[in-house]
Amino acid sequence: MHRPAATIEGLFKYPIALPVTEKHYLDTVKRDYGIDIENLPGRILCSDPSMLARVIQKSDRLFGAAPRFYFSPEIEAGLLRIVATPVPMRHSLYLHWNRDAFPLPALQRAQEAIRKAFASL
Repeated sequence: MHRPAATIEGLFKYPIALPVTEKHYLDTVKRDYGIDIENLPGRILCSDPSMLARVIQKSDRLFGAAPRFYFSPEIEAGLLRIVATPVPMRHSLYLHWNRDAFPLPALQRAQEAIRKAFASL
């Protein structure tokens, strides 16, 4: 079994499997660590948490990146383990679904306004 990478740069040398990711996270990792997740070779995107977890479990190279709750059933069952990385990111849980039209620009603006309001508290 491989030991987890000691740095985020080391971790991102492996292909990543992740859910559809908020642009804020992509921008933060690119700005702070020079890692362009959107253009990584071998990157896998999947909106189904259980399918994404199965893909990661079957691979000896992929790692997954998502908030802990996303993979909680697999983590609790011992099928996936958490690799602590030095990426200090806060996130809030929200989801807006509009059939195939996601995300909605008006909702994005509303979400950003709400985040700014709560950040100032």
